[in-house]
Amino acid sequence: MSEQRNVQFIVTLEVLWAFGSSFVTMDIISALVYAQGGSAGLIALVTASTGFLTNAPQLFVPYFQRRIAHPLVGAGMSQAFMASVWVVAAAMLWLATSPFWIMAAAIGAAASCGLGSAFNYPNYQQMRLRLFPSRTRSRSYSTVLFFSQISGMLGALVCVPLLNLGGKPTQQNYFFCFAVASCLFVLSTSCYVFLRDPNPPPQTAAKRPLFTFLREYGDLLRADANLRVFLFSEIFAWLSGIGAGFLTYYAVRKFGESIAPQCTVARIAAGLIAVPLAHLLVTRLKPRVTMVAYYLGVIATFALILAPSRFMVWAAMFALGAAMIFRVNYLFHLVAAMSGEADKAKYFALSSAVGAPFMLFLPALGAWVLRITNDNYALVFALSAAPMFVGLAIVCLFLKDPPPQKVEVGAVPRVTLKKMSG
Repeated sequence: MSEQRNVQFIVTLEVLWAFGSSFVTMDIISALVYAQGGSAGLIALVTASTGFLTNAPQLFVPYFQRRIAHPLVGAGMSQAFMASVWVVAAAMLWLATSPFWIMAAAIGAAASCGLGSAFNYPNYQQMRLRLFPSRTRSRSYSTVLFFSQISGMLGALVCVPLLNLGGKPTQQNYFFCFAVASCLFVLSTSCYVFLRDPNPPPQTAAKRPLFTFLREYGDLLRADANLRVFLFSEIFAWLSGIGAGFLTYYAVRKFGESIAPQCTVARIAAGLIAVPLAHLLVTRLKPRVTMVAYYLGVIATFALILAPSRFMVWAAMFALGAAMIFRVNYLFHLVAAMSGEADKAKYFALSSAVGAPFMLFLPALGAWVLRITNDNYALVFALSAAPMFVGLAIVCLFLKDPPPQKVEVGAVPRVTLKKMSG
């Protein structure tokens, strides 16, 4: 009974969060920055700060997890921080009278949420690994993701007319988007109150010095050759960050602010279709196959975005949306299968933190290339796609599939709450 209750509340939590997130996506923030006269350099700033703050601190999260009673507590606290950040951003947007403070509200919220995500992601992954029974983990994960994609799709469809209320996007319309998101984030966070671990973990071991903890990362890397190959492939995936942050900004420059929520709709629609496909790839084939699908999706994105039509922009965002679903699936299933129970948090942390150094300079490098080449977006997107081919080759030739997990191999999950409980 507790398993069913947990899955139902995790569905509710993710549905509310996904619905709210569709009102404050990077697409919306890019359009807001463009509307206030912001340059590609500001897009680089928000991309770099968000990416670095999301990933770098994750190396230290397992260290602090030993000081928190349960990953459920860590995930709830970090999500409460992110919800409060968007409440403050919405208030700033309502009160702001100058472009500086309007952009500061959006960029500050995105960067602060990056920091919150750094502490939320590992705790949340650990929480789901504990609350989803291993025999039905893939089915439960895919079903939760499916519901969240439906919610995000509905939110994106609502965002389109809300942002264009009165005929065009205005500061008041952006405030409405931020306010709706804030309310939904608060409601989502309240779901943590109802989650219960049916088998609470034992008392944590004695606290270790930070240096000893960091040395354990080196021990893991020396002991696991497949982990080294995986992280090396991830480096090339992160190198696409030189142009990834400019995709929506480029579309807005060509077609106006109204295309921003349409980009969100296209990405989420793709995600909705990709969820059952990713489930089939993970259960019937191997998690590594989803990595191949991710690389191909990102390469297609950079190729399609340059076509001079709205339809091809939607197609590019569709490919990106599917690719990101494949990515979150392989990060969850592949990393979980590679690691032992005691080291899962460190494996998740390494898989995220490996990209942090690149996020410090790649968006700025992309903005610099745009500046010296007179906004040659084709060159920047080509530079983004090139390393993806190298990463794809590493995955296909050198990465090994981990031993299979004890999960069910069945049909695409039926989207019913009764089915989710296993």
